[in-house]
Amino acid sequence: MKKIIVFVVLFVLFIAPAYAKMSGEIVAKGGIIASPYLNLDGDIADVDVGFILGAEGYVFPWKSVGLGVGVTHLFDTDVENTAKKMSDTNVYLSVKPRITVDGEISAVYFLGQLGVSKAEINIIDDCGTGIYVAGGVGIEAKWLIIEAIYSYNNWAVKADNAKRAALYTLGLNIGYKFSF
Repeated sequence: MKKIIVFVVLFVLFIAPAYAKMSGEIVAKGGIIASPYLNLDGDIADVDVGFILGAEGYVFPWKSVGLGVGVTHLFDTDVENTAKKMSDTNVYLSVKPRITVDGEISAVYFLGQLGVSKAEINIIDDCGTGIYVAGGVGIEAKWLIIEAIYSYNNWAVKADNAKRAALYTLGLNIGYKFSF
């Protein structure tokens, strides 16, 4: 997972600026996940509200569509009614179509993300790398971003009676956008 994170950082720092004729942005964001739940082959476990941090880099080959990469991390959060915790890291490719508007809000945008996910879940002995899929909507107000993202993570696991685990979340994020 560390190699993937290093790749994302190198891409943002070296590959994206190579497209100097294109505009771009780097976004640092944080937020919470609201009403998350963990599905272990049909057994549902609620997860407490958790905190996430993330970073994304985009280039805009077209004026209204950005292509990018990103990483988010869900910090340790409790699995309800147990003494167990879980965390999750996602590395993904992202597409960001946006509609520019006049006024205090400079743009409304949509997000589509597809990538890999690695979770640490105490109730599971071995949680493999899985798939991450997300979609959302957000607004930009100059340098500020506010977004809502619904995400789905799915992993192959080795647990007592489970072979698959899935995490469903609704993330509410706020962040800072650096444009170049």
